[in-house]
Amino acid sequence: MEQEKGLIIGCIADEFNGSMEAAAGLHEAGLCTALVHNVPKAPLGPGYEAIVTALDLRGIAPSEAVQKSLASLQWLRQQGAQHIYIQCGSTVPAIRAGNIPLLIDAILEAMEETCTIFCPAMPEKGRYVRNGVLSLEEPLGQEGQEGKEKPPADTTDLDRLLTSQGKYDCMKLPQEFMERASAAEVRKKIRRFAAENERFYIVPDYSEEAQAGKIAELFAAGRLLAGSSSLLPALGRHYKNGHACKLRYVTGTTGKGIVFVGSCAPVVMEQIIAFRNAYGSDNCYKLKPMQLISGEQSIESICDWIRAAGPEVLIYSSEPLEAVQENQRVGNEKMFGLFEKTMSELALRAVQAGFTRLVIAGDETAAAILPALGYATFDISGSVIAGVPVLTPLLASQLRIVLKYGSQGGLEFFSQALHHIKV
Repeated sequence: MEQEKGLIIGCIADEFNGSMEAAAGLHEAGLCTALVHNVPKAPLGPGYEAIVTALDLRGIAPSEAVQKSLASLQWLRQQGAQHIYIQCGSTVPAIRAGNIPLLIDAILEAMEETCTIFCPAMPEKGRYVRNGVLSLEEPLGQEGQEGKEKPPADTTDLDRLLTSQGKYDCMKLPQEFMERASAAEVRKKIRRFAAENERFYIVPDYSEEAQAGKIAELFAAGRLLAGSSSLLPALGRHYKNGHACKLRYVTGTTGKGIVFVGSCAPVVMEQIIAFRNAYGSDNCYKLKPMQLISGEQSIESICDWIRAAGPEVLIYSSEPLEAVQENQRVGNEKMFGLFEKTMSELALRAVQAGFTRLVIAGDETAAAILPALGYATFDISGSVIAGVPVLTPLLASQLRIVLKYGSQGGLEFFSQALHHIKV
């Protein structure tokens, strides 16, 4: 009979977007996963095999980022986490903004560990590590790129990046070595480096998605690991082997559905049109800055529209970039602050009115709505697509929330998501 192993991995994510990709990857691997925003004051309770803490570290003072990370580490270890994973972005600006080398140093020392891997690559997004160099390249086969010359890659040596903020040396593991060397030979190389370094970083090459399994096989036993969310499914599958997994909530729920869209990405504009074509214009409502400012559009009038519309509706403030630039004459802060305030109030009213399926698109829109709803701890109850999990608030288990960022998903994403989270 398979035995449950308790909390196997605790993940410290430097921002909310990445935390969802991390949580989705761990759930995809079969681990019962929870996502928490910031560090809870109380234990989460038994039954979870993976917990991801989203800390909002980018852009804050380095000392504050370290303090928050150490608080998350302490909480996760109190929950019994056997492994700690520092999840970061896969670009140099994101790594620097999150103060990732400083966090790695602080957690290495707090855990009294000698080393950790650092693996920020995301091959599926054209972000590779080769010979210890992080390379950002345009993925092949993107729509509209046929016949165009591939632009040069943006490259950064991870040794220099780590040591510019961190204080320890870096050991690189080239792909050629990892492919021909046995696990024993890799460990022997690491022991030799450790004999001359009290603490250090290990940077394995990662340029193909298939290499994730090899990296997991070599390093999953480590108590501390660091990198992008791309490596987590392979690590999760490694940890999953030989123990039970019970998901707490089903993916779907009963009740009405509502989509809130604040993103202006071109793909999102097309997704709005696809929803309108599928559900009809009567079930789509556009927020207009001038009418919100004048009071012609109000929370009460929009709520009246929601009540009169169908069981699945969409509310959006998105416009093509040219129109956004035109609207900026009203004042960026005033206009977008009004959109966020309106969206968050409407979401709260919708939940109070019995809407149980929420799809939210756009960074600022999600950042406004989630705090307004008052939920910070979620069960991962499936995924709509890779990297886009279904969130079930532990304080409102009848709700299902899907957060989408940027250009994720196909043209029918909004319809797909509403259907996916419906019983």
